[in-house]
Amino acid sequence: MPPTRLFAIADDAPDGASHAQLAALAANLDAERFSLKSAILCASATESKIGHPERTGIPRITTPAPSPQSPAPVPRSTRWSIDPRAVWQLRRLVLEASPDVVLTIGEVAAVDGRLAAVLAGCKRIVACWPSVDFDFLGSIAHLDRWLMRHTSKFVLASDAERDAAIDHGWPPERLAVVPIAVAPLVMTLAREAAFRPLSIPPESPVIAVVSPWSPRHRVKEAIWGFDLLRAVRRDAHMIVAGEGPERADLEAFRDSQECQHAIHFVGPSALPDEWLAHAGVLWSLDPGPRVAYATWRAAASGVPVVAVDSPAHRAFIVPNATGLIVPGAVRP
Repeated sequence: MPPTRLFAIADDAPDGASHAQLAALAANLDAERFSLKSAILCASATESKIGHPERTGIPRITTPAPSPQSPAPVPRSTRWSIDPRAVWQLRRLVLEASPDVVLTIGEVAAVDGRLAAVLAGCKRIVACWPSVDFDFLGSIAHLDRWLMRHTSKFVLASDAERDAAIDHGWPPERLAVVPIAVAPLVMTLAREAAFRPLSIPPESPVIAVVSPWSPRHRVKEAIWGFDLLRAVRRDAHMIVAGEGPERADLEAFRDSQECQHAIHFVGPSALPDEWLAHAGVLWSLDPGPRVAYATWRAAASGVPVVAVDSPAHRAFIVPNATGLIVPGAVRP
C-alpha cells in the first residue's frame, strides 16, 4: 500500500508554537506510512524559524503580519481576514502535491490553508490549533462556518479547549484532542551570564512577562503591580516581552516610575530560553494563542506561571501547584 500523502501548512508566528508542531511532525512521522510535504505561512515581519527555506526546500509564503491591536491579521481582506495572494499560492502548491490529506497548523493557516485546500479540491482537511483564538474566529464567523463544513477533523491541544469549542458550536464528533508537543527550555548559560546583557545582578529575582503591547492588555497594571512587589524585594527586576503599538507609551509610563531601571522591554513575544528558565515566575497577560507556547514551555520546565484565565492556560496550570489562574484581564 502506498504511503498516505500529507501536505502540512503551518504558521511561522513569533510564539513558535505552530512551527514547533510541524518540526515535531516531520521528525517523528512514520516514513513507510506517510509522505510529508509542507509550506510555511510567514508574516512579513517574522523571520522563518524552520531553517532557511532555500536550505530546507520548504516553500515559504509571506503574508501580512497580524495587527498587534487585534487578533485579526491586516491588511488582509477586510471582510474575510484572508490574504488572497497567499491563498492562491497555497492552492497551487496543494495541486502540485496532490495530497490525500491537508493538515493546517495554527491560526492563519486554519483560514488561508483550509481555503486553499478547498479551492484545490482536497476532500480531507484536518485543522490543528496549538491554541484556539475563539475571538478571532468569531470575527470571521461566516467564513469559519463555511470552512467548518469542509473540515474532516479538528485537533485541539486539551480537553479544556475541546469543551470551549463545543460551547462555541463546533461539532463534537469531529473534535480530537492531541496534547501539544512542548520542547523543554534549553539552558546553555549560567544565570549571571544570561542576564548580563540586561545588567541584572545574578542574585536579583526576575519576573518575566509575555503579552502583546496593546491597549487591551494590562501591561501598565503589570508595571504597577511590579512596583508594589518591590516593597518586598527592592532588587527585583521585570522583563516584558512582546510587541505592539504601545511600546513608546509603556516606556514613558515606566520611566515615570521609581523602579524604571528594573523594567526591561524586549521583543518579540518569545523570550530567550535562558531568560525564561532563570526567571522566578512568568506572568502571561494574554489568553490568546500568541503567547501561550511560552507559558507552556515555562510550565513544562518548572517555572511557575501566573496567567489570565483561558482554555489554553487551564489545560496545563494546576492552581497552587504549577501556578495560578486569575480572572480575565483583557479589556473588551
